[in-house]
Amino acid sequence: MNTQFPLLHCLIITYNRSVRLDRAIGGLVPIAGQFPITILNNASTDNTKEVLALWKSRIPQLEVVNHDYNMGLGANLLRACEISRGTYTWILSDDDELQLEKMDEITAVMQKGEVALISLSNHLRPSGVAGRTWSFRTCMENRFPFFSSLVFVTNTIFKTSYLNSENMHSGYRLAHTMLPQFPLFVSMAQQNASIYFSETSMVNKRMDDGSNWPFSKMLLGWLECSSLIADDEIRAYAERDLFHSRKPNWFLIPYVTLLCHARDEAGGSLFTDCLRYLKGLAFFTQLLALAGRLLPSGFWRILFRAAGFGEKLGQGFNRKMDQEVLFRH
Repeated sequence: MNTQFPLLHCLIITYNRSVRLDRAIGGLVPIAGQFPITILNNASTDNTKEVLALWKSRIPQLEVVNHDYNMGLGANLLRACEISRGTYTWILSDDDELQLEKMDEITAVMQKGEVALISLSNHLRPSGVAGRTWSFRTCMENRFPFFSSLVFVTNTIFKTSYLNSENMHSGYRLAHTMLPQFPLFVSMAQQNASIYFSETSMVNKRMDDGSNWPFSKMLLGWLECSSLIADDEIRAYAERDLFHSRKPNWFLIPYVTLLCHARDEAGGSLFTDCLRYLKGLAFFTQLLALAGRLLPSGFWRILFRAAGFGEKLGQGFNRKMDQEVLFRH
C-alpha cells in the first residue's frame, strides 16, 4: 500500500457516536490493507477514544486525528478534505453501513483516472445507469438530481485534484449550512465533470438516532448555497434539484419552510404542539403558497433575507451578500 500518495484515501468524520463508529470502521476492514484510513474525532465526549484505541491495535496503520475542540460537522468535513492525500477522496460518516464486496470494480475505475466522481449508492439514482459514466450535462439532459445525489457526500468518491483554495474557502464560509461540499460540486458541474455509477449499492446511511439537523436548516442552507451559483442554468437546475423535480418548485418553498419551522419549534412532533401551531398559520401559509406561484424566485430570495429566516434557522440568508463574490466571479 502506497501510504504517501495512495490511489484512495478513506476518512471518517465522527462525534459522540462510538457504537456507530465501531460499525463503520468494521465496514472498512476489507480494504484496510489497500488504502489508508483516517478517523477525524471532533472532540467526542463519549468513549470514542477507547473505541479508536481498540481499532488501532487491530489495524496498526489506522490514522486518528483528535481535535482539541468541536469545530462542527461542516468544518470537520472540510478538514478531512484538507488532509486527504489520495488521488481520490472518500469521506464517510460514522453512521454509514458499507458493503464492499464489489470494491474491485471501483478500484479499476479509479486506476483509469478518467472520472471525477464515483456514485456508490442507489440514492436518487435513475434506472439503467449502473456501470455507466455520465457527464454533468448528460445528468441535466436526463433530469438526474445531480446535486441532491451528491450532497449525500458519503455516497461519493471524488477526485482530490478538484479541491482548490476557492471552493475550500467557500465551503468554510458555508459550513453553517450543513452543505460545505456544495461549492466543490458546483465547481465540478461548471467543468462538466464526469460521474461513474457503481454497479451495486455500496453505502447505506442510518438516520434513526435523532441526531440529524432539522429539515428546515437543510432547506434554507440549500437555498443559500444554490442562490449563489453564478451560472444561471446551473443555479436553476440546483434550485429545482432541491425537490428532485422536473419543474421549478419555488412555489413550495415558503409553505414547506414554515411547516418545517413549525415542526422544529414543536420539538419534532406533528401531532401535539405543532398541530396547534400549524392551525394558526394555515391561512397565512396558503396565501404564501399562492403568492409563490405568481412571484419569481428572486423575490423569495430577497424576502428570506429581509425576514431573517437565515438567522433564525441556521444563520443562512442574511449572510449571502458577503459571500456572493465566492461563487460569482
